[in-house]
Amino acid sequence: MLDVRLHQGRIASVYLFFGLLSLFTAWVFSWESQRIFTGPARVAVSAPTAVEADEADKRVPTQNYELIGPFKVTRANQVFRIEVSADVQVNRWSFVEAELLDAEKDYILSFGQELWHEVGADSDGTWEEADEIYEMKLTIPQPGVYYLNIKAQGPVGANFIKVAIGRSHGSSIPHLIFGILTLLAGLVINEIANRTIIRLATSFRS
Repeated sequence: MLDVRLHQGRIASVYLFFGLLSLFTAWVFSWESQRIFTGPARVAVSAPTAVEADEADKRVPTQNYELIGPFKVTRANQVFRIEVSADVQVNRWSFVEAELLDAEKDYILSFGQELWHEVGADSDGTWEEADEIYEMKLTIPQPGVYYLNIKAQGPVGANFIKVAIGRSHGSSIPHLIFGILTLLAGLVINEIANRTIIRLATSFRS
């Protein structure tokens, strides 16, 4: 019985080691390896401000910005980290959207988030809260030339949207999933071998 537990303990240690190693690899892959663009999104002078309906069916002005790019994707399934920030007016919101376009400037996909900035006062005094930045990890399947098209629905001042584009080492998702599953398997095998949780529960009851 002791040999079986020792064998299970060794297997659990292997699983735990590779689980932690995979999580570390996922963390490294999430790093930015090269920054290829940082700067403001400039208002497209030639494109007039459009008026569109939001989710509440209210008519909200939508400002188009100049295309950002071109930037090159050098290999298949290359991962990019895109960060968008905006200087939102106080007690207002703005939905800032980014569209990925191909070399012919045709639409591929889009992503965005509602950004906001609020101030107020209550019985505890004045307060201020804001969410004016978001980021997206984007895996582009095909090499080539691409652009970003920025749009802002809501009151954001001209040239007050900033964009950063960087290449990542790779996709961290497979390593993250493998690491979590391997860690869980290691913990289960370790519990079967040592019954740590059962012993702790029994000691608390006594």
